[in-house]
Order: sequence, then C-alpha cells, then structure tokens
Amino acid sequence: MVLGIRKAEYIADFKIKLEFNNGETWTVDLENELNGTVFLPLRDKSYFKQFSVVFDTIEWENGADFDPEYLFEIGKIQSQSVSEQAIAYKNTQPVKENMSTEELKLQIHRQIDTLDAPKVKELYGLMLNYINSKKETTEWLGVSEFEQQGIEEAIREMNEGKGISHEQVMSKLKTRYRNA
Repeated sequence: MVLGIRKAEYIADFKIKLEFNNGETWTVDLENELNGTVFLPLRDKSYFKQFSVVFDTIEWENGADFDPEYLFEIGKIQSQSVSEQAIAYKNTQPVKENMSTEELKLQIHRQIDTLDAPKVKELYGLMLNYINSKKETTEWLGVSEFEQQGIEEAIREMNEGKGISHEQVMSKLKTRYRNA
C-alpha cells in the first residue's frame, strides 16, 4: 500500500493533524521543515494555513508539498519523548563504528531539528545533567557506549571552539540534498 494522506486539519502555529490512508493519525509540526525557496512563503502563518490535500499529500498554492511518508515519519518521531526518540533512532539507525565526529554531530543536529520546543528543552536538560556529571539519568542508559563517547567528544570539541555552527551544518545539508 502506498502511504497517502486522506484528511488534513490546521491545528496551530505550524502544526497540522494528518489522517493517513493506513488509518493512523499524526500531528506534525513543520516549523523546522520550512527550508528552501519553495517553503519560504509558508513561514507566514496566514499562508501556511492555506493548504489542501492533493494527490495523497498536502500542498500549498505555490506548489510546495511534502512526501506523505516523510510526514508520517515526522509525526511518529515528534509524538515520542526525547528518550523514546533516542531509543527508536538507535534501533533503526545504528551509529556506524567508523562514523566521524562530524558525521555524528550532523546526525545529532538532524534529530534535534525535528523536535518541538518542549522536547528541545527536555533534551537540553538531559545534556546539562550529563555535562554536569549527573550520568545516572535513565535516558543516558539507552545510549550505547560508542554513542556516549561520540557525544562526549562532540561536547569537548564544542567547548574547545571546534564545533560547527548550526548555519554551517544547515548549509551543508541544503547543498547535499539539493544535489541528490
């Protein structure tokens, strides 16, 4: 069965409730997904609200749309707590043993960019607990030793000023996916 959207309802801000043809319903927050020229007009909430269901997905008057499978995955991810997301991601996207620190940081940034504000705050609290040596948090236990080492190395590099800015990461992502 090809995944498609049956109904879409504007909720608030950049959130849309989507009913899929498999019977599942997810609310997606697209605020962090409005990147690229075609999506710029959608940053205006009054324009964002003016979507319709066309060919099994949501579409705006300017032709902007999202793949229904992408929207489905965003909905699933955004409905989970940060710790559930970390475990789900770990189970579906194992970190390669030979992954560079830059690649690991990119993966972390990708996941953070999908989070809504409350979940970012939750993640920030977890990171602060870890940074402040409160490593007994239960969420940390769901992360493999290799991933923990990667996060520790990324934090060290950020503290030493070797980190990559969000803008640089987004620029690399945009370049990579525009050329894909």
